Parts: sequence; structure tokens; C-alpha cells
Amino acid sequence: MSIRAVASPADAIAYIAFCIGWGGGEIPLFADRRPRPRAYFNGDAGTRLHRLAERLDMRESVQLEIGLPEREHGLGPSQSTVLWAWLEQKDSVVRAARRFRPPPAIVLRMGLSCRRLCIWPLREVLPWALVEGANKRIAYALHAPQKYALPEALRIPLPGTFLRLGRSRPAPVLVTRLELDSYGREAVTGRLRDPPPPWIQRQRESGAWR
Repeated sequence: MSIRAVASPADAIAYIAFCIGWGGGEIPLFADRRPRPRAYFNGDAGTRLHRLAERLDMRESVQLEIGLPEREHGLGPSQSTVLWAWLEQKDSVVRAARRFRPPPAIVLRMGLSCRRLCIWPLREVLPWALVEGANKRIAYALHAPQKYALPEALRIPLPGTFLRLGRSRPAPVLVTRLELDSYGREAVTGRLRDPPPPWIQRQRESGAWR
């Protein structure tokens, strides 16, 4: 089974870097999930980022991902110009593709698996305090995990590279959707319900542990 990519890795990386970087800050590049970035890039440095990723992937066989821009190195992101959700089940994939509106403008697929990263580029800069809640609404609507909602937790695998950690066979990062669309936060999440609080929080609030 083969999957046709809808954009070249160079074009996809440049567009993703622009979408997450137009609000300012420097984009961290992470290698093999190490906590400290290997390098930093501006949002308009997509071509340089692609060339470095291609070289590191081929020569060093490392797993490469980028995070949201940081105003100061090592302090993590303070804002976001995208919303996102990680999908891990077929049902979630169907919901995102056929039922969710607006659909994600960017979809990255991890090899032949059901795992996908869906990204909604925004027309506004969203402060850190609003990002997690918005992402959790999306994840809840798609029956997807909510644990990836925090801005500092986002790691975007780079198209054209491979996921390698913990795998006997590397999985290519493929672009299966890329549209030049952007949205306001309310257009993406305004009609969505907040997820219910975790079970342990509900128990505490109900007085069950008193």
C-alpha cells in the first residue's frame, strides 16, 4: 500500500514554519526527543530548516521535530498561531476528515498507521493561557487524546524525515493534506463543548473523598 503525498517536503516544511512562526520568536528543532533544541530558526527560514533536516536525517538517522517558537531560548512558548490534535484511532481520522468543520488545513500522517497530526493555522496570535483549552475541545470532539494539548508539548515531525525512536522500522512523515487556509479561534472551537473534568477531579468536587 502506498500513500501519495500532496506536497513536497520542502514546501510543507516552509509552510508549517510560516504558520507557527509568523507571530514572532524562534522555532526550536529537536533531535531524538532530547529536551534541549539542536538549533533555532525564524519562521521564514523554511528552506534552511528543510536542508538541515534532510542532511541530519540522511547522515545521522535522527528523529527531527519542531516546537512552537520561543521568545527566549529555553523558556518555552508563550503563545501560538496554530491549534492542533493528534489522532490515534481510525474513528478519529474519519471524524476529522468527514465531520469536523472547518477541516484541518495541514495533516501529517505517520507511515501507514492511523496516527496523524492535524493542524489548524490561525489568523490571530493566541496567548498561552487559551491554547490548551482550545486544543482539548478539538481533541474531545474528535475522540482523540487530550494529553498533547499544552503548547510546550507540541512536537511537529518534519515532512520527508522518519520517525525512528522505539521502532524496528522507521515510519515516514507524510503530508496528506495541505491547504492555504487560516481561521479565527472561534471558527474552529467556538461551537465545541469543553471536555468533562478528569475522574479524579470529579470525585474530589463531589465530596466522595471527604
